[in-house]
Amino acid sequence: KRDPECWFSGHNNFIAAVTNWAGTLADVALTNILLTGGSAGGQGAFFLADTLQDLLPTAVVKANPQYGYFEPAADIYPDWLVGEKTDPNIPYPSSKSPYPVPAWMWNNISVQFPIPCLDALEHGQSEWLCTNL
Repeated sequence: KRDPECWFSGHNNFIAAVTNWAGTLADVALTNILLTGGSAGGQGAFFLADTLQDLLPTAVVKANPQYGYFEPAADIYPDWLVGEKTDPNIPYPSSKSPYPVPAWMWNNISVQFPIPCLDALEHGQSEWLCTNL
C-alpha cells in the first residue's frame, strides 16, 4: 500500500486542488473566476492569480486579495530612531523589530512574483516591488 502524497507547499496544494476541481467540473463551462483570500490566503491569491489563469486559460480570472502587507516596507526601528531610511533591497523589515532581517533568511526564500509586474519594472528596480497592489 502506497502512502498518500503529502505536500508542504501551498503552491503545489493549490495546483492539485484546481486540477481536481476542474476535472470534477469538466461538464461546466468555467467562464468567470474570482480568487480571493484573507491574511496569508490573500497573499496566496495575489501570487497565484496568474497561475490560475494559466491552468484555466478559457476563463476570466480576477483576484481580490485581502491581506495586510503593503510595500514599500517600513524602516526598521534602529534606522527610524535616527531618521535614516532602511535599505529598500531588504524586504519585509518590521517597524516593530529592533533587529534587521538576516541575509540568510532572504537568500533561502523563493517567491513567484506576477510576471506582468516583473516585465513592467525598470532596470535596477527591486522585484520585491511586485508585492504591492
